Parts: sequence; structure tokens; C-alpha cells
Amino acid sequence: MAQLFVGPIMTKIINTCFDYLEDQVRWQRGMKKELERLRENHPKIEAVVDYASSQEQITEKNSSLNDWLWQLRDAIDEADDVLDDLQYMKLKKQLSKNKKQRKVRSIMKFINKRVFKIVNRALKIDPNLKRLEEVVQKLDRVSAGVATFLHLVKDAKQEHQEQQLELYRARETGSLPKNDLIGRGKEKEFIDEVMLVSALQHQL
Repeated sequence: MAQLFVGPIMTKIINTCFDYLEDQVRWQRGMKKELERLRENHPKIEAVVDYASSQEQITEKNSSLNDWLWQLRDAIDEADDVLDDLQYMKLKKQLSKNKKQRKVRSIMKFINKRVFKIVNRALKIDPNLKRLEEVVQKLDRVSAGVATFLHLVKDAKQEHQEQQLELYRARETGSLPKNDLIGRGKEKEFIDEVMLVSALQHQL
């Protein structure tokens, strides 16, 4: 789970979705809002994932955080798969377009294809759009849960600041922080007695 690289993947997903949806009629509606929410939640998600990956014992104890991280990972993997499919379709279209451009076509075919493409977009027949919409909605739902875990990041930052302040104060009064030895009190007393007896025997 610590190897989940949310930053670059989320950025890729958001940017690719924005690029793909620019020519879609549906762009004017819901998906733009969902992508904007993803863009807003992106830094928060990154902060929670970074915190969780640096505090592995916390994720093991906090099952809700662990569940959320797995849901996020699944949603990101699914979205990444759809983006790979979109990239493949784009390259496939480009290849067929290049082949067709080599052939001499009539102006009527060109006009028919353009009209067909515009009608398809107007009617939202694009099969990739439906899959893209589903994964963006899933990612949006999962990313909305990041607010639940932001307090962990804030608490960790506050704790770190307090530790830094304590260390700074300790350095003001002495060159090294005070080290308290815990445990082994009986052994220490025994060694002190042995050394005392040994010192007394040498004096006699």
C-alpha cells in the first residue's frame, strides 16, 4: 500500500479526462463538477496517502483508513485502465485515419462522417464516455471520504511541530537532550555494589 503513487496517477486521470471531455456535449454538465472536485481533493488525498504510507502501524490499527485506501486504489486502477483503453482507441483511430488519408475519398464520405460524428456526440453515443463517467463518479465518491482522515494528517503535523519545539527548547538549555534510562534498575544497583566492594577490597 505504501507504493501507491497517487500524485502522478491522479494528475494524469484528471488532465486526460478534461482533454477528452472538451469536445463532448456532456462536458457542460455533471462531469466537469466531478473533475473539479477531484482536482480540489487531490492535494488532500495525497497528504493522507503520504501520511498513511509513512505510518504503517497506523493503517494496520485504523481499519477504516485501510479500507478507504483500498477503495481509492481500486478506483484509481479502474480509471487508469479506462484511460489506457482511451489511449489505445485514440491511437487506433489515428492509424486508421492515416490509412484513410492515403486513399482518395470523395467529399461526400467526408461530410457524412463529420455529420455522423457530430450526431453521435450530440446524442452521447460515445461508448467510452459512459465508462469514463462511471470511473470518474466512483473516484469522486471515494475521494469525498478523504475529509474523514484529514484530522490524522493535522494531528501528525501538530505532533511533529511539538516535537521540534521540544527539541529546540532542550538545545537551548543544554548541548544534548536529556536521556532517561528506563528499566534494569536492579542490575544497576548490583553493578554499583560489586564495584563498591571491589574498590573497598583494593583499598585494604
